[in-house]
Amino acid sequence: MMQAMRVIFHHECKLLRRHAHEWAIPLACFALILFLFPLAFTITTPMLPGCVWIAAIFANCLSLQTLFLSDLEKNSLEQWALAPTPFALLLLAKLAAHWVMTQLPFILFTVMLCLLFNINAYSTTVLTLSLLLSSPVLILLCSLSLALAAGLKQQGLFLGLIITPLILPLFILGVNASVLAAHGGNVVHPLAAMAGVCLLSIVCLPAAISSAWRIAIDH
Repeated sequence: MMQAMRVIFHHECKLLRRHAHEWAIPLACFALILFLFPLAFTITTPMLPGCVWIAAIFANCLSLQTLFLSDLEKNSLEQWALAPTPFALLLLAKLAAHWVMTQLPFILFTVMLCLLFNINAYSTTVLTLSLLLSSPVLILLCSLSLALAAGLKQQGLFLGLIITPLILPLFILGVNASVLAAHGGNVVHPLAAMAGVCLLSIVCLPAAISSAWRIAIDH
C-alpha cells in the first residue's frame, strides 16, 4: 500500500516538474495581482497581509483547474480505481505531490513578498501558517468539485458555484487571522479553527473524492 502511494507521489512530482507552466503561470498572476493592488487602492500596512492572502487563494484556485486533466486523458483514474490499494489513498498521494510541487512555491513566494512589502515578522508568520493550513483544504475541495463536475459541458460555472460557498469560511478565517496579526491581536482562535478544518478535510474528503470519481468513471 505504502509502496504504491510512494510510486504515485514520485510520478506526479516528475510530471509537475515537466509541466512547470501549469503552476508557474498562476504564480505570475499572483505576483501581478499583488503589484496592482497598490495602484488601484490606498493600502495601509495592516491591510497588506489580507491582500496577500486574497491574491494567494484566487491564484491557487486558478492553478487547480487542470489537476486531473492528464489522468483523464491517460485513463489513469480507471486503473487506480481497479488497483488493490484503496482508491482514496492513491488520490491522496497524487494530491500530496501536487501540494508539494505547486502550493509550497506559492507560500515561499508569499514570504518573499512580505519581506518586499516590509511586513513585520509576526504578520508574516501568521500569514504563512494560514496559507499552510488552507492550501490542503483548497486542493481537496477543488478535487471534489472537479470530480462532481466531470462530464459537464460548462464545468467552469459549476465549479464556481460549488467552490465559492465551500471556501468562504476558510477565506474569512484566513483574512481575519492576517488582519488580527497586523494589529497585534490574538490569532489563536482563527488558526485553531483552520487547523481543525484542515485535519477534518484530510481525514474525510479523500473518501468522498474517490466515491465521486467512481461514479464519474462508471458513467
